[in-house]
Amino acid sequence: MSNSTVGTVTPQASSLAHQAAKGSWASAVIVFALVAFGGRTGAKAIIELAALLLIAVGLLLGIVALFGIRKHGTKGILVPALVGIVMNALLVSIFVTNFIAARARFRNAATTMQTVAWAGLDRRR
Repeated sequence: MSNSTVGTVTPQASSLAHQAAKGSWASAVIVFALVAFGGRTGAKAIIELAALLLIAVGLLLGIVALFGIRKHGTKGILVPALVGIVMNALLVSIFVTNFIAARARFRNAATTMQTVAWAGLDRRR
């Protein structure tokens, strides 16, 4: 075994674009694990904020990886970057729909509470 082949890393496989592509889909997998196992803790809001941050980072990494295609080619970049972008975009859509639904529930509850409070004031008269 020659010394020139031991421990060498192919420069193309360790480029920023390749690492960003891997990081893009890996961040989505980490979000799934974080939400699945972190939902059992009491700090649900903090875990969801961390998940949202990871989703944003994953999208950014996927876009960065796509910009590296011109220099490094599509091999090892295009598919992982697109998978990461799609997974993170789906997670963003889930987050947004859940946020809108929670906001609507809160507004309904606030309206109901306000109606009950006004009804209570009317009875006192």
